[in-house]
Amino acid sequence: METGASAIPANENIKLLFRHSIRSSSAKSNDPNEFTLTREGLMMAQYFGRNIEYSIGKVYCSHFRRCVQTVELMQMGRCEEWVINSDDRLSSNLICPNEEGQSSFFELGLKKVVCMLANGISLRGFNSADACVSSIVDLVFSTGNENSTLDLYCTHDIHLMLVIARLFRIEKLEEIRDNWPYMLEGIYLWGCREDFYVTWRGQTKRFTRFLLDSQRPEANDSKSN
Repeated sequence: METGASAIPANENIKLLFRHSIRSSSAKSNDPNEFTLTREGLMMAQYFGRNIEYSIGKVYCSHFRRCVQTVELMQMGRCEEWVINSDDRLSSNLICPNEEGQSSFFELGLKKVVCMLANGISLRGFNSADACVSSIVDLVFSTGNENSTLDLYCTHDIHLMLVIARLFRIEKLEEIRDNWPYMLEGIYLWGCREDFYVTWRGQTKRFTRFLLDSQRPEANDSKSN
């Protein structure tokens, strides 16, 4: 991520869309909100926040506890107080808006789901890749935007990977596995919704009117593939 930050022009407003810190691997129930950060995850989030070299602007996260904990510990590491905004576009119901799609997560696995969506394959109970990614990019560029600040957007691995796959045209399953984001890893974006730059693992790309000129399909009812 340091390599990505070096590509950003001075005095820009910057967006960091990133994965939460290390979470537990088990919970007492099937409630996904019970997957909270481990002790190591709490320490890593605090250290991560303390070492950010930018002034923090707006802060958004998924409503799930592990994402809220991540930004709470980041602000603790900086000895600052932030207004933490929760937004559903950073949570699982953006990609899988109803229970029908939950079984596909278990049957196919996260990486296979991302691969299929990134290749334009319709899955019952899921929004399309373009609908999900455009919603996240809309959120990122419609909030914050104060020069010389860093706006934070803490989300989950599947959301981040779907954005990366769509922006960098990563469509093969083995490439998705190789590029799957680590805990607290993310992408930097800057510019405006109509014309922005993104950097990821040493690659920087420019996008003009990304997904603005195409129809954005809602959750589909087509047959599972």
